Amino acid sequence: MTDKFKNLTLFKKIQYIYDYYRWHIVIGGITIGILFSIIYHATNKPKLALSIACINAPTTSNEDYLLTQKYAKLNKKISPSNIELVKNFRFSNNKESVDYEYTYASNLKFLARITDKAIDVVIVDKYALHILEKNDYLMPLDSSLNKTVASHKKIAIRLNSDKPLYACIIKNSIHKDEAIKYIHYLVKEEF
Repeated sequence: MTDKFKNLTLFKKIQYIYDYYRWHIVIGGITIGILFSIIYHATNKPKLALSIACINAPTTSNEDYLLTQKYAKLNKKISPSNIELVKNFRFSNNKESVDYEYTYASNLKFLARITDKAIDVVIVDKYALHILEKNDYLMPLDSSLNKTVASHKKIAIRLNSDKPLYACIIKNSIHKDEAIKYIHYLVKEEF
């Protein structure tokens, strides 16, 4: 077989290899492509400047824009891709609710993100604010903020919204300076 292969022309050798090893080549190419893609995305991941979580606070696309892109435009140092908005966290005390499993999973996901220091600012309703305060997750706000805006026990500010929503900074936030700037931004915005 090797003598026969040696006597083939270049085109016939390529044809022979293609006929017998085409699936090996295709699968190898796909595997190499996937590996390069994983490595590229792992090394070129955008560095987060701020992570915002909404708990019991459904947001519209306009509010999403105000919470992320508009802030990034005003800040100039931050790209919108460097701001993470995590929505649909839900806290509830009703075990008979239809979506109890979703609420339980949401609580676990939130706890994991808190433990991983992956949340800086939370936008919450009064019930979620009470839960976070009870578990000592919230950082006391800047005294200059407390003078300019109605605050809730100096750990949250009430947002200018038709819904009773509050903004707070998580105590173990790794972007505290940016979170404080963000709270100052939220004070001026209307939702």
